Amino acid sequence: MLKLAVIGAGPAGYNAALYASSLGLSTVLIEKEALGGTCLNLGCIPTKSLLQSASVFQTAKNCDTFGILSGEVSYDLEKMYARKNQVVEKLKKGIEYLIKKSSLDFVYGQAEFLDSNTLKVGDKIIKAENILIATGSRPTSLPINGKEFAIDSDKVLTDSVTENDIVIVGGGVIGVEFASFFSALGKNVTIIECAERILPYFDIDAANALTMALKRNKVKILTNAKVLKIEKNDDLTAFVKVGQEEIKYTCQKVIICAGRQANIESLQLDRANVLHDKSIFVDENFATNIPNIYCVGDAIGKIQLAHMAEAQGIVAVDKIVGKPASINLNIVPNVVYSTPEIAVVGKIISQDEKLYTSKVFMTANGKASVENQTSGFVKIAANADGVIVGATLVNSRASELIGELSLAITNRLTVDDIIKTIHPHPTLSEAIRLCAAEAKKLI
Repeated sequence: MLKLAVIGAGPAGYNAALYASSLGLSTVLIEKEALGGTCLNLGCIPTKSLLQSASVFQTAKNCDTFGILSGEVSYDLEKMYARKNQVVEKLKKGIEYLIKKSSLDFVYGQAEFLDSNTLKVGDKIIKAENILIATGSRPTSLPINGKEFAIDSDKVLTDSVTENDIVIVGGGVIGVEFASFFSALGKNVTIIECAERILPYFDIDAANALTMALKRNKVKILTNAKVLKIEKNDDLTAFVKVGQEEIKYTCQKVIICAGRQANIESLQLDRANVLHDKSIFVDENFATNIPNIYCVGDAIGKIQLAHMAEAQGIVAVDKIVGKPASINLNIVPNVVYSTPEIAVVGKIISQDEKLYTSKVFMTANGKASVENQTSGFVKIAANADGVIVGATLVNSRASELIGELSLAITNRLTVDDIIKTIHPHPTLSEAIRLCAAEAKKLI
């Protein structure tokens, strides 16, 4: 009997399996579709590849700002998608190499439980002392009449959207990233969000900053709005209720970005007596109600981030082998790859203690001016002892800069620790040091 069977080869699954194998556990990794899971094939990587292409296009369009004359600039959407596919395939081969190099067994196919220690994959029967479920998620559908005329985020990333008039249903992370991409290409984009603002679960300052940036790019944003139905004639018509008013939006494409739901239906969990609803119930160690069966990542339906899923997989393996957790799961950075980028970590507001919050705008940053990317800010929250507890970044490199503040919060560093650390000049990171200095003045 194997020590561990891992179902799903996304970031959570393949990293957990490789880690377990490196610790000497006899391990099998099972995947029914593509290595890398949603993140690599239909999520993080392809989305960011397309956003990078759009960013280069925008830079080229505005290159005269930097004294470069290039004439008329255009783009080829098919080549953007081809490049996206090349990036995905290159990274997939990297995962294949890691698996072949390890002592890990790999099985293609749909896994289903026969009992709490036994899986069936096609004609193959796999027995394991422990089983880790990491089956990821898929786009959530909405109960909208005529939703068959719309597409979801998976379809956007497999088939190029050539239409010019686009309605995006959902102003969360996925919706605003697609809005950034399509508006950068000059398409007419409307976001329809049922909450009071886009990015309803993010720092309101960050959401407001992105709202202004999207509107500058001519994106229309409807909040407190609900799509009632979609009709198809020559074009599409979305019937939208805003307050007590009903508005008709004529467009060529409707994209539904309404979050994601767990992929667990095909596992036959009842055969193993695993408690679940729309997702799988786990404890703080990612164990289900059946002690030898664990679940991590999107399938538990909480923080649906690739890096969090990977970390959870490592911690679950630590639990299986009786080790202390290798990773602190309490501090989780979250990034929106919009234009500008948004990154948050920790808490900015607390009901338990008084926090001191400072904000520095990027307009004062030398490197931001050099790059002509002065939108946004750095915000830091510290407690009365000067310990940094939260941060929000909005700027062109927020995804890279958040690492410093995640490190600071994880290790309970203070604003003084940031201040006494030399930051190179000119860099965007100087804004973090300046913001820490401003926070110190408030404490």
